[in-house]
Amino acid sequence: MADVKGTAQPQGKRPGALPEVRALTVADIRQSLAEGAADFARCPAVGLMIGAVFMVIGMAITLSLLVLHEPWLIYPFAIGFPLVGPFAAVGLYEVSRRLEAGQAPTLGEVLRVIWAQRRREVSWMAFVMLFVFWIWMYQIRLLIALILGRMSFATLDRFVDVVTTTSEGWIFLGIGHVVGAALALVLFPSP
Repeated sequence: MADVKGTAQPQGKRPGALPEVRALTVADIRQSLAEGAADFARCPAVGLMIGAVFMVIGMAITLSLLVLHEPWLIYPFAIGFPLVGPFAAVGLYEVSRRLEAGQAPTLGEVLRVIWAQRRREVSWMAFVMLFVFWIWMYQIRLLIALILGRMSFATLDRFVDVVTTTSEGWIFLGIGHVVGAALALVLFPSP
């Protein structure tokens, strides 16, 4: 049974009831990947369109760094990844929902569902992800200044060399990963 917004309501559940949270296992991940691959095989257009959006953002990041020599452009393009993610998930979930209901999803229908999410909680989730991503980007800049501040790395090759071959670089990577993991735990807490 679907509600007014077009999202499915579980059978036997009253509206507003909290969902049951289960522990995630490796078998669950395998099953999800298999079901996602099966859904993609039945309706590849939406998956390819969403993949194309991510590919264009990735190409823009690469071009801004390697071809245009404008590394500052990486920030706005990189911000697109966490903003696009929740909407991409809505589209993929909608394809699976329609296939499970025995309907043949079209790209237009799925795009309408994605567009409708801009007025719902998904927009707030994208904003929260953007905010945490922004904090992460600034903590990286702070760590570069505190740990690698006296080192010179004007090129990407030199930066990779400094980060991977010096003790300061290893400290930078270690602390950066710990801080990034803490931010990820804030954003995606475990039950």
